[in-house]
Amino acid sequence: MKIGSIGSTWRLAGALGLVLLIALIVALMVPALAQPPSTAHTFWGNVTTGGNPALEETAISAQIGEVEYGSGAVDASGGYGWELPNFVVTAPQDLVGQPISFYVGTPPVLADTYIGGELVEEVLFEFLGATNLDLVVELAQYELNISSTEGGNVTEPGEGTFTRWEGTLVDLLAVADEGYVFVNWTGEVTTVGNVTAADTTITMNGDYTIQANFEARPEYDLNISSNAGGSVTEPGEGTSTHYEGEVVDLLAEPDLGYGFVNWTGEVTTVGNVTAADTTIIMNDDYTITANFIAVGTHDLTVTSSAGGNVTEPGEGTSPQTAGAVIDLLAEPNLGFVFVNWTGEVTTVGNVTAADTTIILDDDYTITANFID
Repeated sequence: MKIGSIGSTWRLAGALGLVLLIALIVALMVPALAQPPSTAHTFWGNVTTGGNPALEETAISAQIGEVEYGSGAVDASGGYGWELPNFVVTAPQDLVGQPISFYVGTPPVLADTYIGGELVEEVLFEFLGATNLDLVVELAQYELNISSTEGGNVTEPGEGTFTRWEGTLVDLLAVADEGYVFVNWTGEVTTVGNVTAADTTITMNGDYTIQANFEARPEYDLNISSNAGGSVTEPGEGTSTHYEGEVVDLLAEPDLGYGFVNWTGEVTTVGNVTAADTTIIMNDDYTITANFIAVGTHDLTVTSSAGGNVTEPGEGTSPQTAGAVIDLLAEPNLGFVFVNWTGEVTTVGNVTAADTTIILDDDYTITANFID
């Protein structure tokens, strides 16, 4: 609490002097007996949270209704408004006589108001008022100091020192840089929800200093090859380097007349060893091979009637891998519509659909038909 002294008396006198100066200016600027469009009410006093002087730089705001008309911060001795600039509430003159609510801290908490040690239920906005008003919040305030090691940073609530109310649950989010992984939170972590989780919380039951720790992410080599009959297009063949835990896409594409069989080698983390399109999780150095087998080819002959054409796979005769599923797309000319596929269509998915498929189990000849 502030203790009366010559210094505080002079500061109080300065505040009152400022109010009188404002009054003089107002009197000179407006006609006699006319009330100004807005007015000011000056406040100063002590701020107490949890029974102790509030922390320096703690925010203070004054509201009439739901609108803020004054703001400031606690000084080094736990007070506000004692020194210039004073804490001034400036509001329209038609709000004179309305109650002012004072809020302290982040997030703002409604403060009890005291004058001369006595609790005051309502503090009214006065024309050119000057009031020594103490603000009291029963909750304590604590400081949270956050830092990080090389390899990342804390994005929530950020790094540095933050003031929060007692019991507040504060979100923590540590984000690793490329090539690093989050390890843990260290320091005063007794109220951290999960010290090994990058996304967690801390409960403010005291002043805490914590640190987010990162370390370089291990890297492993993936060596890929293939036998005759195809190739690996993702991530490509040869040796590539990947971070530990990275999920790497694998795509094996057979040549014409060949089919994919399986992946062999160090395949314990391959998602599906018999699927040409799958993944591998990099938990170590791995060497794998894509295997293909000759299955032969069949000829697909495609024609169309007048009024359109087949754009996939195109018209004419083309060899296709035996057993392959081939896309068919028939496109009518202006004024025509597609009717159906005819010919050797037993393996066509939908003979009345312009966009369908055919399975090449043999040599097939098919026709796309159009009418106007």
